[in-house]
Amino acid sequence: MAEEQVGRSPSDPVRDNTFKRELVTLIPHLRAFARTLTGDPTAADDLAQDAMMKAWDARASFQLGTNMKAWTFMTRASSTRKRPNAP
Repeated sequence: MAEEQVGRSPSDPVRDNTFKRELVTLIPHLRAFARTLTGDPTAADDLAQDAMMKAWDARASFQLGTNMKAWTFMTRASSTRKRPNAP
């Protein structure tokens, strides 16, 4: 199945693989931060997974070579502000 969606340009596989490798390195940081927010390991894992999915969906706006950790946390914070009562 093609990863292309309506309104999006086709993905660059090399760029996507680089992004994915960098995102995977952030998993421990996302989980630790989520645990400080929730106090519940299961809810924290859900929150970290949601943050990773949001980062993946927004990957076209990320500039490779910049601070992915800061960008990922800002992407998550931005989506939380848009949804009241979001974890």
